[in-house]
Amino acid sequence: MNLKWNDDALLDPVGSQTVSSTDGRACTGVKTCCAGKVPFRAVLFRRRVHYQPMSHLAPAPATCKHEVHPMTLSTAADDQTQRGVVTYGFRPSLMGAPRNFALHPDAMHWEIGRHSGRLPYRSIRRIRLSYRPMTMQMHRFEMEIWSDAAPKLVIASSSSRSMVEQERQDPGYRAFVHGLHRHLRECGAEPILRAGTASVLYWPGIVLFAMMLVAMPVMLLRLPRGDALWGAALVVAVTALFLWQLGKFFWLNRPATYTVDSVPEAVLP
Repeated sequence: MNLKWNDDALLDPVGSQTVSSTDGRACTGVKTCCAGKVPFRAVLFRRRVHYQPMSHLAPAPATCKHEVHPMTLSTAADDQTQRGVVTYGFRPSLMGAPRNFALHPDAMHWEIGRHSGRLPYRSIRRIRLSYRPMTMQMHRFEMEIWSDAAPKLVIASSSSRSMVEQERQDPGYRAFVHGLHRHLRECGAEPILRAGTASVLYWPGIVLFAMMLVAMPVMLLRLPRGDALWGAALVVAVTALFLWQLGKFFWLNRPATYTVDSVPEAVLP
């Protein structure tokens, strides 16, 4: 069976062309169209060839000179849709589920592992910003959100990258916090806004911290003489480092209230 192809007709995927066969029976063939290198099946029916696209045989990249990728327009539309939406994501631990958040004009969308939801800004009852250092990341901040429409949400300024590394995400976290407070102001929400540690925990901690500061000079005066001097000095150095970090914690976590227009810088990275 012989098929006579006219290459000019192949430029039009929906065109048709007459072919001749030696036995007069219907025949099929596969030819590649120049527009995107897409294979088409040529089916002879009553001596007319109909071209049927075979998308499962088409290669992924297109090499035609003037071809426009089919996803270009949809990608541009997605970009227009996402304009003005502030997003943020982090992983609290290496084995923990990733947590993603997006600030839309009407509500905050959240996703934690297999769970997700929508949190209207007016349903937020309370927000607390605080400084929360960890062993692997001392410069770490948190935002806690309580509401009637979702469980308690905790958003941290660092994300786990490995068993021993916490990556800082200061610019993204800061932009997300300011974006949330901007949406609260625009929608007229009036949640309780607090910064630092709760007072019932802060002031007892301050008393204990003051007692440790008073005990430090006493320890220096009672340093033993002789071989145990270096060991005692090491203990004092470690204690001094601990007190310095504890002092930073109490200094940044002073209990305070604030408004949506004045987010405290002390609890932001």
